[in-house]
Amino acid sequence: AAVAAAAAVAATAAVAVQRAPRLVRGKAVTAPHPAAPVCGEASSGSALRPRVVRRYESRDERGRVWGMPNAGGRGQCFDCPNLAAPGNERCEACQRRLAETVHEVPSYEQLQRLRAGLQRAMAFACVAGRQQQVVDDAVTVLLAEIGAGRLPEDMQGVIFQIAEALLEDRLSDANRLCAQLARGSWDRHRDWLQGLRRLLAAAQQASK
Repeated sequence: AAVAAAAAVAATAAVAVQRAPRLVRGKAVTAPHPAAPVCGEASSGSALRPRVVRRYESRDERGRVWGMPNAGGRGQCFDCPNLAAPGNERCEACQRRLAETVHEVPSYEQLQRLRAGLQRAMAFACVAGRQQQVVDDAVTVLLAEIGAGRLPEDMQGVIFQIAEALLEDRLSDANRLCAQLARGSWDRHRDWLQGLRRLLAAAQQASK
């Protein structure tokens, strides 16, 4: 019995030694434990952050990611002699250069008009569930992009025309301007253009 008790005490002491802090250069260091995931940490801001470089990806039923099929080669970049990235109009270097360019920031009054126009469209539109999330994310990204000067002046002009059309209930004009904007900027700004198109189409449909 005495031997068994001594063995139990020794085992307990060994566990205590393993769990005790170690001294590293005079500092007590404990063994790291896996950090518990924070609710919403993985998705906070990731969906709303515009990607600088666009890459084509296709996911099959097994979850494997495949690149873009390339049967006829890539076209030339719109802005330089290099080849465009697969599935894009520009090479990766030009995509980064455009993303880092800072344009003139609109005035506070212009941003307020834009916000009021988008809010009016959202009051008209009947969207819910996943569609509502897509629209909300698009509006958030658009306001952040234009407020930070990341949209060129010609795009800003069309966006403010859309806002004025919404404020005047000219929903067909707003949809026409949005289609015009998407034709020239879809490659770089599809994150918020997709949601904006859904918002304007839903608002026009609900107004009939």
